[in-house]
Amino acid sequence: MKASNKIIFNTGVLYVRMIITAVLSLLATRWVLKALGSEDYGIFNLVAGVILMLSFLNTAMSVATQRFLSFAIGEGNETKLRQTFYYSLILHLFIGIAIIILFEIGGYFLLYNFLKIPEGKTSLAFFVLHCLSVSTFFTIISVPYQSVINSFENMTFLAFTDVLESILKFLSAFLLIQYLGNRLELYSVLIMSISVLTMIITRVYCFKRYAEVTKLKITKITDYKQFKVIASYAGWNLIGAVGVIAKGQGIAIIMNLFLGVIANAAYGIANQVNGQMSFFSNTILRAIQPQIIKSEGAKNRSRMLELSLSACKFPTLMMSCLVIPIIIKMDYILHLWLSKIPDNSVIFCTLILIYTLIYQFYHGLELSIHAYGKIKWFQITTYSIQIMVIPIGYLLLYFGYKASSILICSIVAGVVNLFVTVYFAKKYCDLDYKYYFNKVLIPISVLIAFNVLFSYFISQFFEKFSNNLISLCVVFMSNTFIICAVGYLCILTDKERNIINELALKIKSILK
Repeated sequence: MKASNKIIFNTGVLYVRMIITAVLSLLATRWVLKALGSEDYGIFNLVAGVILMLSFLNTAMSVATQRFLSFAIGEGNETKLRQTFYYSLILHLFIGIAIIILFEIGGYFLLYNFLKIPEGKTSLAFFVLHCLSVSTFFTIISVPYQSVINSFENMTFLAFTDVLESILKFLSAFLLIQYLGNRLELYSVLIMSISVLTMIITRVYCFKRYAEVTKLKITKITDYKQFKVIASYAGWNLIGAVGVIAKGQGIAIIMNLFLGVIANAAYGIANQVNGQMSFFSNTILRAIQPQIIKSEGAKNRSRMLELSLSACKFPTLMMSCLVIPIIIKMDYILHLWLSKIPDNSVIFCTLILIYTLIYQFYHGLELSIHAYGKIKWFQITTYSIQIMVIPIGYLLLYFGYKASSILICSIVAGVVNLFVTVYFAKKYCDLDYKYYFNKVLIPISVLIAFNVLFSYFISQFFEKFSNNLISLCVVFMSNTFIICAVGYLCILTDKERNIINELALKIKSILK
């Protein structure tokens, strides 16, 4: 299959998956919140909130293995391909063990000495922590297998496992409502079991489908230079992934210290909404990423940069179609979804979505830097900026600022990291930064700003003469039309427009 056709096919498969998983996840969250209540849901998101970030950890860590696997595929080197998988397997086993030790020791310290857990529920929080550790371990050791599937661009199987996982979580939420015992304990066990089952299915599939890569004998490490390169890359990539999780959980801990577990419930809801929006944008990135790495492996730098810029444009434009109407109608949507929502949920959701939208502007450039391979100083710089949100946020809440101030800090950090990423992409990958600013960042920013104002006035107008549902539908349709039309005519290149035209023709032929 031609590379462009493969991207189109994989994107289509992943978007079908996204629609199914989003619907199931949103329904499951409604049931879980109803079954646990705000207090227990807040405890779960405080202690086991990392589970909500495991998908990010999984994706971020798989970038390291996938980078070397896709690079070897681009070079056509089968021996290097098998060697890379074996070395990655060893590395992730040790990383998994280290993470479990870190979680158990760090969790013990936090639960007894730092966090504000409601009286009588400390032992329950410990149980959730143990389940989290097991889930994390199996998530980490499954990374090399998922990387193999990603490198061969088998998005159909990945879509299948994601949908299966969503169905199981949906059924778990339904079971939770019927259960009369300790629901938080049951939910923790069910989430842990789903992680284990997903890993087993992925591993068995790889043994059968990619036996030439995954069925290996245990041997000594022979190429220490290659092992060191992979270990260094994986290590720096892990530091970045842990940095993002540390920032997310650091915010949750600070909110707990100053505002209690109800604020953690609102923060958990915001992360759920953000997770679904991130799925939407990450879908196209997941389809493009292997081609970016393979292009670099084949020494085709111009195509690699071309795809990276497309990976900045498409997710940002597509995510804007959803994020702008959701932000404008956030209060109505949350009440429609959850009926009763924790305090601060609306502002938390809004600010986190703004941060995620900003991230889409430079996520594609991150992929180009990872494809190049030198990530040490890039990771140190960007994630040092991210981690600074925690002490600054602590000081802001300590001096009496609103809870939302810490998330505003996160947005500022995201803007700073945009320029840092452009600098490293220019330094390592020869990015034409003037082209990026003039053809990507500025025009899309102007389009989004205009659409926010236009959608707000449309919403206010229709609320006076109709109900919120009609107002939401009109805002969504008008916003989507403007972004798609202006994006297609004014922002996309001729090659990118040809991809859209090709996709439209394929859809038209299917519908005939």
